[in-house]
Amino acid sequence: MKLFLEYDEQHTGGDICAGEESDPWPSHDDAYIHWTPTRLLLHREDAQNWHIEELDVGDEFEKADKAHLVVVTYSDGDTFGHTEGHWAIVGVFATRSKALAIAKKLDATEGKSHKDYRPWEGYFSRYTCADVHSMDIE
Repeated sequence: MKLFLEYDEQHTGGDICAGEESDPWPSHDDAYIHWTPTRLLLHREDAQNWHIEELDVGDEFEKADKAHLVVVTYSDGDTFGHTEGHWAIVGVFATRSKALAIAKKLDATEGKSHKDYRPWEGYFSRYTCADVHSMDIE
């Protein structure tokens, strides 16, 4: 089954550091991603936003059910800059208790307990935390 998550995302910071404007390889100030889930939909055609994430979910959901998203926040960057607030959805669950247990395990292992692809593991990447977002399905 698939669900469709609408979200808002704003980026701030990331400007070229003062005094390096004419440098061919300038460093950048830290950047931040501010992410907010707004709606969880059964049907993509109900979306009203350009920012949509398609989610494969194991549990079956119907309209008006409550779903609980486990979202990992992490930082990433390179030699020239750093960004906080990247995010990845690691699961959607029918019960809040299961979602909280998974988020707690992720935090205890800094994300290493997740079996699938972990974008927070890399030379410049760092796990920040796991959060649970509970949303009604529209």
